[in-house]
Amino acid sequence: MLSKAWFLVFALQAVSSGLLGQSATASPQSVQLRQILETSKRRGQLEMANTQPYRLKASYQLFSDAGEPTETGVVDELWKDSDHYRLVIGLTGGPDLVEVRNGEQHWRTGKRAVQNRIYLAINSALNPFWDMPDGDRLFLEAPPKQDATLDCVGTEPDLPGVGMEVRLAETTYCMSKGSHLLRLILRPNGFAIRLNDTQQFGEKKYIPRSIEIPGGNGLIIRLQIESLAPADDFSLLDVSAPSDAQAVKGDREPLQLVDDAGSPFDEGLMGQLIDSPVAAVPSAVGHGTVVLRLRIDTSGKVVGADVISSPNVILGRYAAGAVKNWRYRVSHQGDKLIFGVQQVSVQF
Repeated sequence: MLSKAWFLVFALQAVSSGLLGQSATASPQSVQLRQILETSKRRGQLEMANTQPYRLKASYQLFSDAGEPTETGVVDELWKDSDHYRLVIGLTGGPDLVEVRNGEQHWRTGKRAVQNRIYLAINSALNPFWDMPDGDRLFLEAPPKQDATLDCVGTEPDLPGVGMEVRLAETTYCMSKGSHLLRLILRPNGFAIRLNDTQQFGEKKYIPRSIEIPGGNGLIIRLQIESLAPADDFSLLDVSAPSDAQAVKGDREPLQLVDDAGSPFDEGLMGQLIDSPVAAVPSAVGHGTVVLRLRIDTSGKVVGADVISSPNVILGRYAAGAVKNWRYRVSHQGDKLIFGVQQVSVQF
């Protein structure tokens, strides 16, 4: 007799897989949850309106999917405000990427394509709370299994015309109890971002000393912050664009993010499973692993299931019918809900 328990192995292996327990229902104490996030935000976020200018110096180490160290480099950013900054990313085996914006000019030299994980780690150091909703889409979530002492708050975006009954792909922030220092970010694209060993910045600001993003068989990047201090010397911004500089028109030409293979990187949203009803599996159906490609509509329902592989035809058909009762969080792009595609393996 086969067990009724089903085990899911997501083919889009989220690095956050297994970190969180089952999602909790929406908490009526949204005001308290927002206060927790705002407290953590004040201690961890630097790049925000009216914040003091800073100079960030850091080093990074990239890792292969097998967890082996590969590329190393440095990051140097001088930031006065959104119209006056200088960013340098020293890339191993190629020219440094230099971007300068000094009000009247905005130019870039060197390699334009940057590993997405480098940029993600920098953004996580300077502006970790990039996905905060304005409304009540805040939810108390279970803490990571590795550290039950953390307080976790899930956030969903505020989209026009989308009611609270629709669960959207969420970002989860986990903080230390008491101090509310941010320790872990779980992104809906599968990235888990760990923030370790805090140090004080100024009088009441706190920043992560190191940021780690796990994936595959270990880490995919470690960003070590060497220094982050208030800045008052902006002479580095008063330079003319060199002859090989590429003009950047406003904010319409962002850095191109690429994956390990050098292909353009799209931060797609994961199909976050909410509910997977379990039914008894008749012994006559057989056993083994069935790989399915699911199509998920804008309400989170599975509206189609294609069998990619199965030990036998009967088991494949059974699995395709069973997953029609599953529910997912709804993916979104900008202010629009979008259909999702999720590949899963179901073991019987």
